Amino acid sequence: MKMSTRAIIFIALLLAIAFYYLGKRNGGAQVKTTVIQNAAFIKQIAELGALNVGGTATIKESNKEDNAGMYAELKNYFIEKTININIPYEAKYGVELNQQSIQIDTKAKQVKIYLPSVKLLSFQLHLNNIEAIGKTGWFNNLSLDDFVKVEKILYTSTLKSLEQNGAHKKLAEEHIRKLLQKYYDPMGLTVQCVFAESNKPVAP
Repeated sequence: MKMSTRAIIFIALLLAIAFYYLGKRNGGAQVKTTVIQNAAFIKQIAELGALNVGGTATIKESNKEDNAGMYAELKNYFIEKTININIPYEAKYGVELNQQSIQIDTKAKQVKIYLPSVKLLSFQLHLNNIEAIGKTGWFNNLSLDDFVKVEKILYTSTLKSLEQNGAHKKLAEEHIRKLLQKYYDPMGLTVQCVFAESNKPVAP
């Protein structure tokens, strides 16, 4: 009888140890799965967190003399050629994640998320709302080609300006960070976003 009791106790201990390690292993796998799901969801948030910016692109091209005097007035009267164009535009800033992954570094009450650098994702001139004004002297005229040429200059210069606009990029970064922070708020975690060309954590 004593041998039977010892055997039962021994088997119970073995089962307890087996269930403990099995539960520990399953628990670890579940945490890993959660991190992967979070990474995919964070990617969606970052992509949806693009910042839309609107404004009006303006250009003026003119050979008009601004100096006072009879010569300037005569020159303007005969050969002035002035074009003013105003076109509303829309631009979108955000992160491009097509070929890049998100790296997440989880620490005590803080999550550090590495994302690609914010860039200008799209830019569009609303040509249907264009405002164009032309003025010419007696011996000059304006053609459609003149307006098209100035529009191309306006498009190129506005695009370059928006691509280099650091203020808009900072606003986009903060917009994305706030969206991610809302996601982690219920967990009591603080979010820090690192935007860089290489989104891999830098070794200390």
